[in-house]
Amino acid sequence: MLHDISEGFHYADSESRPHPAGARVWSRMQSDATCSTCTKQKYWVLDYSITHAGEIQVEDLPWSERPSGIAHLYPPRRVYRERLPAGRVSGAYFMFTGENTNIRQLVDNSRGFAMISDPDGLLLESIRRGARAAAMGNRGYWLFVKAFADALELLENRLTSAETDWHYLLAGQKRTILPLAERILEFLEQHYREHFSLQQLAEHFHCSQSTLTHKFRETYHESIWDRLQKIRIEQSMSMLYRSATLKEIAFESGFVNEFYYSKIFKKVIGCAPGIYRKKMH
Repeated sequence: MLHDISEGFHYADSESRPHPAGARVWSRMQSDATCSTCTKQKYWVLDYSITHAGEIQVEDLPWSERPSGIAHLYPPRRVYRERLPAGRVSGAYFMFTGENTNIRQLVDNSRGFAMISDPDGLLLESIRRGARAAAMGNRGYWLFVKAFADALELLENRLTSAETDWHYLLAGQKRTILPLAERILEFLEQHYREHFSLQQLAEHFHCSQSTLTHKFRETYHESIWDRLQKIRIEQSMSMLYRSATLKEIAFESGFVNEFYYSKIFKKVIGCAPGIYRKKMH
């Protein structure tokens, strides 16, 4: 059973054609600006900035801004650095293996990577569906592959910007209304730090509590509250890398206190957060 998708969700690699290896939607609070480095990632990375993501430097190119609604496509072994801003920062990504002529053409340019504008949020929606499917474990395999295939199709149907050879625009399409269960999950991912009752959630979606709980369990095979706790734990894990206290982490990830956070963390991950933190260092 998959508990932690912070490092990606792996099935099998393929050298002959693109194959999804990981997906994640993340959000965290930065106390100050930080710089992180990703060096020679062995996967292709489709990295999406949901909020303004500070600045990015690819190889030895100058630092440039990462506005919201923009995806960067990096081929394997591309070196890039991120300078994240202070405040709430959110992003998403797909990682994948293999080769595809059309996708390769996107990064065979003067900069060695591609920047894709996604004004309608179509690409983000595909990554979100991929991350949700990944959280379902093996039950979500085909949903995961389908979401990845949809993302590739969007990239292959891109429009080239007239300004550069590395900036692309996704063709606009009419967005469909997500099924109730997917809208509930999207709400949980965006509001996991907040506290609300089942009745308030039902009122938000203009349905009964029984419909709310039945549709969600029917789709994801777990309760709304179980999934919310997993989302909160997942969002807290990146904070364990830093020197934040358990009390601070619990508050930032939506738990009432550090004791309840530790209890749920152990239930979901299998060990106490303090032990998990020591394993990472």
